[in-house]
Amino acid sequence: MLSFACESVQSRVEPAEPAAAEPEADAPSERKTKLSEAQQAPAGSGETVAAAPSGPPQAFDDLPADERRLVGVVEQVLVAGSYRYLAVREDDQRLRWAVLATGEPQVGARVELDVFGRKQDFRSHRLDRSFARLDFAALAK
Repeated sequence: MLSFACESVQSRVEPAEPAAAEPEADAPSERKTKLSEAQQAPAGSGETVAAAPSGPPQAFDDLPADERRLVGVVEQVLVAGSYRYLAVREDDQRLRWAVLATGEPQVGARVELDVFGRKQDFRSHRLDRSFARLDFAALAK
């Protein structure tokens, strides 16, 4: 019969240095004004660059009830990786942009989308394009 002598590993391990405290996040107003070097316009170029908004899209519950569903005809589709950006012309002729993670609606198709969030002044780096307002949506079931 074998017997083993076991020491508590904890008794031989030196306590770790306490982790450095995480820096506090910038206040929302500060986040909008701080730009990385890549986002800043070249010195002397005369260009101004707006800070990208931060934070998650506006929550579904914060959207007006009449904007939680988007129904219309797809006028344009932009593909960025697995995302599809759709320009949808509603029946009242308003044009709204929405982004889908799944589904492949084609130009000319009539779609019904459930909108679950919204982002103002959204910048897509893959498309190298900004949207004044972008709805985050899924094809309605």
